[in-house]
Amino acid sequence: MLENIKPANPEVLLEIAKLLEHENVKTREQVAYLLRNIKPTDPEVLLKIAELLQHENADIRADAAYFLGDIKPTDQIVLLEIAKLLQHENADIRAKAAEVLKEIKPADAEIRGALDKYLSL
Repeated sequence: MLENIKPANPEVLLEIAKLLEHENVKTREQVAYLLRNIKPTDPEVLLKIAELLQHENADIRADAAYFLGDIKPTDQIVLLEIAKLLQHENADIRAKAAEVLKEIKPADAEIRGALDKYLSL
């Protein structure tokens, strides 16, 4: 039902995005579906989702990567935060960040360079 309402208020969307960390898989799936339909563009909301690429739960990292790849954020701050994860100590997190950036195909030369460097390792 919320996908029909498509809330635009960043505070509401941020609270919805926080549910992507919920322990229940079905809840996370429903929230991801809802957000994919809403396609939020607010940088704070997208940063919250990008933070999930570092989550300890691999399923949550994968959900965040899938979502970001689907939404393809263009906000420079969001893309830089994702690119920073290419240097993360955890190989799975680095791989998820690279997966997202490959899907987004950022125009920024610095971010593309960081991705190319990661991919050439």
